[in-house]
Amino acid sequence: AEHKLLDLREIEKRFNQIKPLRYPRWLVVLMVGVSCACFCKLNAGGWDGAVVTFFASSIAMYVRQLLTHRQLHPQINFCITAFVATTVSGLLLRQPYFASTPTVAMAASVLLLVPGFPLINAVADMFKGHINT
Repeated sequence: AEHKLLDLREIEKRFNQIKPLRYPRWLVVLMVGVSCACFCKLNAGGWDGAVVTFFASSIAMYVRQLLTHRQLHPQINFCITAFVATTVSGLLLRQPYFASTPTVAMAASVLLLVPGFPLINAVADMFKGHINT
């Protein structure tokens, strides 16, 4: 389209053929929990901290998906998700078994809210002049 090789009808036909691939919700929740738990473990959180982080971030990601599905404003979604993650991790850290767990577990549980790779790529494309991308 950019090089005028396709007309409007052909472009519209190709756009209509695109089918988005989506992962199952449960798999996303599980993988986000695992990735946040791994981050906690790598930052001297220990296995107990990784368990706290796994549960807190998994529950927070599930809440985030529910709020996104209901088309709640993204900033409100962000705040509620952060509140849920820190509340769950804070409550778990108050339990006697997790009393000596480092508080890095609480910080690692909100890692799912960091934009990361897609945002970095978008900014890099803008700086390279690939505005269409």
